[in-house]
Amino acid sequence: MVLVGSLPVDIINDENISIKLLGPIIHEIVKRDYLQSRCIAIITEENSHILDYIPKHVLRYHFQIGSKHSLVPFVEDTTTFDHRTLNNATITFENFLIESLDAGCPLYIIQVSNPRAVIRCFSRSSRRAMYRMSRFYIFLPVIKSDQINALDEDMIFSMKDMNFLPDLVICRIVQNQTQVNRNSTIVSGSEYFVSVAKYITNHFNFLFRNNSEDITKHFNFLYRKKCIGGNYGENKYNMRIEKTIVEIRTHKFVGFNKSENILQNVWVPGNETCSGRFLYPTKIFPDKIRNVQGRKILLATWFYPPFIIFNLKTKPPLIDGIEFRIIFEFLKFINGTFRMTSDPTHFWGDAYENGTSDGVIGYVGMDRVDIGFSAYYAWPKGFQVSDFSTTHMRSSVTMLTARPKLKPAWMVPLMPFDGVMWGAVSACLISCMYALYALQNFVDKILGKSEDRLSPYAHLDYAVLRTYAMLLNQGPTFRWDSSSRHVPARHFVGWFQFMGEVISDTYNAGLASVLSSPRYEPPIETLYDLAEHNILWAANHISWIWSIQESDQPHIETITNNFRLHTEEEMIEFGRKSGEMAYGIERLQGGHFTTEPHINEATVLQRRVMKDTLYWSHLYFILRKGSPYKRHFNTLVTRVREAGLPFYWEGDVIRKRMSGRLQLEIATSRILHDDNGPLKLNLNQLQGAFFILLLGNCAGLIIFLFEVILGKRKKKILKVKNISKQKQDLIRVKPY
Repeated sequence: MVLVGSLPVDIINDENISIKLLGPIIHEIVKRDYLQSRCIAIITEENSHILDYIPKHVLRYHFQIGSKHSLVPFVEDTTTFDHRTLNNATITFENFLIESLDAGCPLYIIQVSNPRAVIRCFSRSSRRAMYRMSRFYIFLPVIKSDQINALDEDMIFSMKDMNFLPDLVICRIVQNQTQVNRNSTIVSGSEYFVSVAKYITNHFNFLFRNNSEDITKHFNFLYRKKCIGGNYGENKYNMRIEKTIVEIRTHKFVGFNKSENILQNVWVPGNETCSGRFLYPTKIFPDKIRNVQGRKILLATWFYPPFIIFNLKTKPPLIDGIEFRIIFEFLKFINGTFRMTSDPTHFWGDAYENGTSDGVIGYVGMDRVDIGFSAYYAWPKGFQVSDFSTTHMRSSVTMLTARPKLKPAWMVPLMPFDGVMWGAVSACLISCMYALYALQNFVDKILGKSEDRLSPYAHLDYAVLRTYAMLLNQGPTFRWDSSSRHVPARHFVGWFQFMGEVISDTYNAGLASVLSSPRYEPPIETLYDLAEHNILWAANHISWIWSIQESDQPHIETITNNFRLHTEEEMIEFGRKSGEMAYGIERLQGGHFTTEPHINEATVLQRRVMKDTLYWSHLYFILRKGSPYKRHFNTLVTRVREAGLPFYWEGDVIRKRMSGRLQLEIATSRILHDDNGPLKLNLNQLQGAFFILLLGNCAGLIIFLFEVILGKRKKKILKVKNISKQKQDLIRVKPY
């Protein structure tokens, strides 16, 4: 920013002189640091001659405010987050800012009379822009032909927006303090040098404290080169410019008095011998973040072990966790302190269309904190309103589902074989029944003699019953004779009896295994199982489905629709009552698990961790868009990650701050029962046998009754037929 101080009246009333004074400063800064930039943005008010000092080959975004032909007569000064409520002119201006921000312009040169309104427009626009980077800002004064607009530096530096704008400078045009006789046309160069040197030594005390000797040496060098001072009597125009200096001022940003107005550098205008230059060859925008001198870094998080653990009621307060340890390393890296805030009711938070947000996202997106962290995934909603650091570790979401129940005891006789095996046995039995019956009838027709004894296998009912009996290890009761018509059946029965023995022994072995170890229903292991069984699952925030809610896969859509949002108290209550409701849980890269309050021993006792993963993501810290801390923070996080510290801290935090027993219970929940030795048989194992016996008795009784009824009906029919036959016989012998 440029602040115009006291100037001679003839300079104030001459816009060309002011442009010739400020233009070389802009040209020098651009030439030295920004020639390779993608673009440079310039915002002016009426007079736009400052554009002439920017190299032509550099892409420029220029927007003019307040001129007759401008679309924006003025910019609205408001702190609202909702850009939709702004007037049309301000919306047009912010759209230009967004376009230039997305183009990646690193430098903004701004010459307006109301810088506070422009700064607030930058705050809103940067939240909506997608290109993320920390920008540099130079505000130049608006010098009109009839007035001068002095800017209140202290007011600007005390704005809340300065918390994320360290690279912002104000240029102040200051008249040399040497008392000069205005009627004299000759000014002593030595007097000018002495006065400027004294002024700079007294005021230039930010970056070069206790370094006044270096300043004096450099100033002496410029004086020997005749770049300062001289005889101005021949050119009053140059004299008027050279009788001023331009202070480059900024806010301290670091330390505890962060709004302090300090002198950054001084621009000494040129003369006929030398061109203008900065008094000290240092950067206009030094790195203020590498050492913030104890500045408080504002943090937003909530209790989410093992990533974030804190208890502020203890003395000293307990603050630990994987991500907190990364934060502590960063604070050591930049020499900072911290202040923490939390929004435990909104957890990760959400962003809304009116520009507001809540939770961790809200604190960062609304500029209330510098860094937010809570094991944040790569969620698009958060990325729209904030920026992500480099990743420090990965995590995945799985499920604690209901434990599989024991299969009903009446199913014990069916358990030795699965469905395919039972189908194969049934097909074999049916085919053998019909094969034996058909074979015997075929042989009787081909080889049979009238005097030979008929085989009972020629009857279908006998073939069915005897084939089933042979499957149960019961041999045939029919005595075979030496007739050739019985030979094929004897061979068939012998081989089938051998096959029945093998099937029966296999079944007996399987039955012994079933009786000695319990059998459970199929567990929920995969996402397809979760969807097929239509399992309802719950969590404390809608962010648990952000990663899958836009999936078009049918089973993922089913899982998303089965999500239920409940409070911690509700989930604790549900967890104690039954295990029917599944809970989302995070599995860390080291195999440990997150344990929120509803993930406790009572909850885990009725649940089993799923083998499959619902989804996974890298984890990120979230910062404000264009955060000045991002570059150094990413450097630190990269070093921590490459050293493997998060992987070590995962186990260390859990060992020191969390329940190892609960972690073990979750990890071993996949084991359905403990191995307590051989299982003692009881009456339950015989339920299936008794059920089959009862079923057989009932079926036999029904068949018996059916046969009795059918027999009586046949006798009645035969009796009726006999009576009708007798009547017909009587009719035949009756004489006419």
